[in-house]
Amino acid sequence: MRLTPEQIEATRQAMCIHTHPDGRPNAEQMARHLGLAPSTVKNRLRVLAASSPDMDNVQSAEVIPFSKPKYRGVPWSWQKPAANDDGEAIRVCVIGDLHVSPGQDLSRLRWIARHIKETQPDHIVQIGDWSTFDSVSTHDPIGSVKAKHRPSLRQDLEAHHESLAVFDRELGPSVIPRTVTLGNHCDRVRKYEELRGELEGSVWHEVLDSFAQFRWKTYPFGEVVFIGGCGFVHVPLNRIGKPHSSPNIMANNLAHDLIKGHSHVATYLTIPKIGQDTGVTLIDVGTSLPHGHVESYAKLSQTSWWWGIHDVIIRNGRIDDFARVSMKTLESRYL
Repeated sequence: MRLTPEQIEATRQAMCIHTHPDGRPNAEQMARHLGLAPSTVKNRLRVLAASSPDMDNVQSAEVIPFSKPKYRGVPWSWQKPAANDDGEAIRVCVIGDLHVSPGQDLSRLRWIARHIKETQPDHIVQIGDWSTFDSVSTHDPIGSVKAKHRPSLRQDLEAHHESLAVFDRELGPSVIPRTVTLGNHCDRVRKYEELRGELEGSVWHEVLDSFAQFRWKTYPFGEVVFIGGCGFVHVPLNRIGKPHSSPNIMANNLAHDLIKGHSHVATYLTIPKIGQDTGVTLIDVGTSLPHGHVESYAKLSQTSWWWGIHDVIIRNGRIDDFARVSMKTLESRYL
């Protein structure tokens, strides 16, 4: 068995890193480091020991005689180490779709703020669709009865600003980081402005400025934000930039744990994976609308909506635990 200079150098470097306390090379750890079978590493050590007088200690690395394998296939298997339960716990309060609109009762924002003030999480994430912005909806034909009774854009912007102020006043002086993963409803304003050049830099800027004024850091619709290795997004987008609709498809495509909104249904999925991470978890946090409120477009549909917030614990890059707090519970505690 001959080794190239590159193989010799890589083996020596791995040996310097992975040794037993008595100085003997740890062939198993070296194999993981190099991405080789333990038998291959042990035979490399045998060759090095035979050619280098200064490597007598390699002889005790339980090397095995080199022989041509009789069968092809995976020469060894690697088992994921047990999860480290001592990792730092990151606590995140996740607020679902709020869908604020003019004239709406904002009491739930006070209840949520009181809950956060009491529990003191490490992060606050609003998962998007803070406001509905029906004034710039493209779903209602111009001239229709529904379009006629929509609020004005100015009314929507004022309601949006006031709702942020209500939450901020109730929470009081707080340094907890605040994150918004913008949803498709807030994104309506951006699209509306893009189609009207005379509005450039005005109404969409006003939406973002309201968030910034109350110390919310915003991320574009569809962008995944990571906290402690766990992803947060309003809804993942597919290859053509449209929202994924199936939780199972989302989970099958995931490479990390994810928390999302958009569907207003509380969903919890754990999908097994092949590889170092044995699975991923997908949580849909439902909606943070008033309990029992269903938007007009879904009045007669099969909804299964859930109303409340989620307290999530992230540890070692994974969702370690979570608790959902219903809007009814928030009302009973903090009214």
